[in-house]
Amino acid sequence: SVTASGELQAVVRVPDLVQALLGSEDFATEAARRVVRVISREAKHRKQHPVSKLCLAADAKRTGSLDLKQLSKVLEGLCPGMLAEADVGVLFWRFSGGGGFSYEQLQAAIDAEQFAAAEHLLLRALPALIRQAGDFEAAAKFHDHGRTGFLKAPQLRAALSPPLDLGLGRAPAAGAAEDGSGGPAMSELDEFAGLLAQACNRDADNFQYANLVPGGVWKGPSVEEAISRVCGSSVEASAAPPPAKKRHLLAILFYKTADAAKKLGLSSQRAFDSLDKGSKGYLSAEDLRLAVKEVLGSDETLKDLDLTPAFRISF
Repeated sequence: SVTASGELQAVVRVPDLVQALLGSEDFATEAARRVVRVISREAKHRKQHPVSKLCLAADAKRTGSLDLKQLSKVLEGLCPGMLAEADVGVLFWRFSGGGGFSYEQLQAAIDAEQFAAAEHLLLRALPALIRQAGDFEAAAKFHDHGRTGFLKAPQLRAALSPPLDLGLGRAPAAGAAEDGSGGPAMSELDEFAGLLAQACNRDADNFQYANLVPGGVWKGPSVEEAISRVCGSSVEASAAPPPAKKRHLLAILFYKTADAAKKLGLSSQRAFDSLDKGSKGYLSAEDLRLAVKEVLGSDETLKDLDLTPAFRISF
């Protein structure tokens, strides 16, 4: 732009800067990772896990993928007012291929994010708790008014709070926001209490502490054992091969259809026509998916059946 004195002045418009950054694959990938982090946190806080179930509910035709409009609607329900249009767009880009947005890939990324967050929290707080086992026992007994040897969830959180020094706060964790109802977001202390119960194989709302720190000595799992118990299933899931396609269900469908037609004295053409919704003269991928659901009782997506939306088969 030009100043009042006629000199040229460099001006960077924010929309232009954002557009330029989104053109960088590294920036877009990191931006998508941030969006996954927000979704992961909200899904855990709202007990909406796995997110892939919400996506499946929006996938009316069971294609195994979502379009941008469907994805936006799912995320607005899960993270109301938290994500900008550009956030949703970069997430759609990150997990889209030739067949649209893959919510299975999104779920895998969410699982990895939650595993990493749990591991990080255990590595930070559990060593401190083990060192202060005596103080934790004293705090637990103080809050256990009936001397039952058990703590309810609020009592457990109180026992883990200062003066016990675990390096955790009651305030919402970094980046956390309030939920849609206006209530406070889950704090690091809340999350650690849940992870501790899981690591020690105890009920978070009826936490048995008496034999965990008898005489002020830690008898619970080591840090490594705790991480294995809490995150082991996530590690195994991430290392597992992708689920096998279920194209064999189509062969079973055709066999059962032909067998039923034979018993009823129907021609193969009549049997074929019975699967053709709308009398189009061919079977679409959606026809086959619905037939598998109706005949075999298996509600699969097109991706599960290894079919593309454009698939057609004629008699």
